[in-house]
Amino acid sequence: AERVAEVAARFALDALPGDSAETNTPHLAVVQDEARAAVGRVLAALRPEYREVLLLRYMARLEYEEIATTLGVPVGTVKTWLNRAKEQFRALGGGIEVP
Repeated sequence: AERVAEVAARFALDALPGDSAETNTPHLAVVQDEARAAVGRVLAALRPEYREVLLLRYMARLEYEEIATTLGVPVGTVKTWLNRAKEQFRALGGGIEVP
């Protein structure tokens, strides 16, 4: 749980793809802020274990085995939680996609 909190803090949606000084306009900044807020709301609504596997897989870019070791669960559980997390994220996200 400590490792997950560490990852969540490090990847607090501070940067979205395309963030840069050259492309950041006031309009784009507003859109990015809204996107961060929407993703944050959806993540907050997920079950904790689903939120953890999403953060570890897509933000920390850990492999299934690494996530299993971090969370102390079998790899099969990680895969199941990740599938359910993506389904729930899509259902709650109103069009926000996850890979």
